[in-house]
Amino acid sequence: PEFLEGVLGFLGAVPGARQYVGAFDDEFAHLSDRDFLTLLVLMKAVEPPAVGFALDGDADRLTVVLPGGELVSQEEALEKLRQALGGREVRADGEGGYLFSWHLPEKDPFLAALLLLQVLL
Repeated sequence: PEFLEGVLGFLGAVPGARQYVGAFDDEFAHLSDRDFLTLLVLMKAVEPPAVGFALDGDADRLTVVLPGGELVSQEEALEKLRQALGGREVRADGEGGYLFSWHLPEKDPFLAALLLLQVLL
């Protein structure tokens, strides 16, 4: 609660950032409020080229944020991953996880992040 109050206080100093207080939806529910707000505030303040990544508690789901605090939907990230892979298979689980069956049987957000860096920067 103290941290959240501090972040909410800081949000007043970042133009347009207060909109993120209500930005939580099911697609990003795997992130804690603290992590999500921190990433959004930091990304709101940076200039391109930059990209922000956040993992959930057990590090199997990934959220991507662009400069200005723009959230990348899982569908958009999946499209970018397919672009980076040049036709190799990748699937999304609908909750922020990405599966590369040719690589591992489990979700691999670290490979997803590295591939996304390649096409987003």
